Amino acid sequence: MLESRHIRNGLILFTYLQHEIFGGEISYSSPNSQRYILLSSLNITYINGLINFKVKSCNDVHFALISGQTEYDPLYEIVIGGWGNSKSVIRTSKQGSPVAQKSGSYLNCNEFVEFWITWNNVTITLGTGVKTFFNTGFLTWSLQSGLLSILDSGFYTAFGSTGEWIFYTQETTTEAIEVTTALSCMCPCIHNTSNTDSTNLTKEELMVILHDELQLIKNTLKIEKQFSSKYLRRLNSAPDNRTSSKSMGSVAVCIIFLPLSLSIISDIVKLHAYLKRKKVKLLKRRRH
Repeated sequence: MLESRHIRNGLILFTYLQHEIFGGEISYSSPNSQRYILLSSLNITYINGLINFKVKSCNDVHFALISGQTEYDPLYEIVIGGWGNSKSVIRTSKQGSPVAQKSGSYLNCNEFVEFWITWNNVTITLGTGVKTFFNTGFLTWSLQSGLLSILDSGFYTAFGSTGEWIFYTQETTTEAIEVTTALSCMCPCIHNTSNTDSTNLTKEELMVILHDELQLIKNTLKIEKQFSSKYLRRLNSAPDNRTSSKSMGSVAVCIIFLPLSLSIISDIVKLHAYLKRKKVKLLKRRRH
């Protein structure tokens, strides 16, 4: 569903273009290969810069918007679930550097996930589910100087991954739905303005009128020093799980406790010798 808005006679006119897809589904299995499969070769077309598809794959789903008839022509590449299904990106060439990226796991090895891709003169957008006015997608990239004209599209799965795809035959109808609303504030006022009138007030006058409310907010937000996170953290050391830090800490502990340990061992040896001498003297006295 696409949307546009216009102002007419003091009203905001929203026009929704709702596309209904008829016809069957086209299923395709993509191997573990970095060669694009062109949609034109499968008789799959798209309308108004919008394409929906479902895919079941573990990682590295690639989709290209191509400016020509082959994968060697300039293209825009969209990677879904790359890097072990941890990140999705948009590139300006095949295996090029990302110009937009979004972290997250969007693919599923065992279930189909539905995606949509839209593009116009300046923007490419990727989203999940069905494209609607409220579904704005999760990955967007714009080129203000203008995108290339898109003549074909392609897809592949690679880097140890295969894919099951479902595309739709694009036999569609378009229905325009118009909704009008008044060009005014549609948000209900939630503040009590009974203490003020409609005239402009100075900052000093507002401070006097809102003194009680401001004081209440100040007291509500005030935190005693001994309960602040800064105060509570001042005696806590930040954790550091690096191997080098652990090694340095272990060496420091050994250096600190080594002199103390040697002193204790020395005292134990002296105590043992002292007790041994006392025992010998005690035995001699008993003999006499």
